[in-house]
Amino acid sequence: MDLELRHLRVLVTIADAGSISTAASRLNISQPSLTAQLRRVERSLGAPVFERSRQGVEATAYGGDVLNRARIVLSEVADIQGLAPATEKSNGHPTHAHVGGFPGSPLWALGARLETIVPADNIRLQCQWSMQMLVQLLESDRLDCAIVRCMPDHDLALPDGVFAETVVEVDPAFVALPSDHALADQDMVDLADLAQESWVGEPPDDSGQHTHFTAACRAVGFEPRLQHVTVDSPAAASMISSGRAIALTSSSSGEADGVVVKPLRATPISRRLVLAWRAGSPLASHADTVHRLTVDAYLETVGESPAYTLWSSRHPDAVPTS
Repeated sequence: MDLELRHLRVLVTIADAGSISTAASRLNISQPSLTAQLRRVERSLGAPVFERSRQGVEATAYGGDVLNRARIVLSEVADIQGLAPATEKSNGHPTHAHVGGFPGSPLWALGARLETIVPADNIRLQCQWSMQMLVQLLESDRLDCAIVRCMPDHDLALPDGVFAETVVEVDPAFVALPSDHALADQDMVDLADLAQESWVGEPPDDSGQHTHFTAACRAVGFEPRLQHVTVDSPAAASMISSGRAIALTSSSSGEADGVVVKPLRATPISRRLVLAWRAGSPLASHADTVHRLTVDAYLETVGESPAYTLWSSRHPDAVPTS
C-alpha cells in the first residue's frame, strides 16, 4: 500500500486525539474502520506508530519521528495550496463557492445570500454533524468556508491556513416543551425547574455542546437525564408533543404542532458561531463580504423565532449587527 496524504492526516488526528475512539469521532468514521486503517498503515510502514493501552494511544519512538515528518508534509501541502490564486470572474467576483455548516446553522440562508456574488449554479452547500470534519474539509480544500460552533471552554483548534471571525458571540439555547407543559405559559424558563424532566437530544459530538449542557445543569443542582438520543428532528418533536420528553433547541427553532419553545432565564447555555475560511480559496479575498452575509443570514433565521425575539429584547447588546 502506498502512503497517501489521507493516511498522514489519520495518523496526526489519532495522535492529537490520544485515542482511537476520539479520533474516529473527529474523522466521522467508525472505530473498527479506523483501527483497520491504522493497521494497514502500520503494516505498510513496517513498524507500529502507536502503543495501545486502556488510557488510549501513545506514539512509539519510531512513531514520533513519523508524526513529526507527517506534520511537516501536511504543512507544506497546505502552503502549496495557498499559493494558488483564487479563480475569479472579470468583475472580481468568485466563480464558485463550496460552503459548509452544521444542522441548525444559518447555512441555507447564507447560500441564498451568496448568490449576490457567486453564480447560483456554482454554489454547493454541505451540512456536517462534526465540527472537526468541517475543519478538515476546509484544510483539505474541499470547502471554501464554513459556519462552525464553539462552546465555552471548548474552542475549536484551527490549522494553519484556516482563518475565522466571530459571527455572533452569544447564540442562546432554548428549551422545547409540550404545549400543555406546566411551564408552557411562562415567558422564560429556569433551567433548575427542569430537574425532573426526561430529555431527548442529539448524540454528543466533538463541539463540546453536550459537556456544556451537562455542566450548566449540574451548576443549578441536577444531573440531566438524556433518556432518548436521535438526530431525527420530526421524531424528537413527536416525543416532545406527546409529553414523553423535552429538548434543548437552537435559537432559530420553530414550534411544531404541540410544541412550544421558551428562552432559558439568564442564558445558562449558549454557543459562539464562527465563520471560518481557507486561505487561497475563491472566497478568501471576499471574507468581509461573506462575513456580513453570514450575520444577515443568522439574523434572518433567528428573526423568525418568537422565542429569540423575546430573548433579544432583554439582551439587545448580544444581538449582532451586519
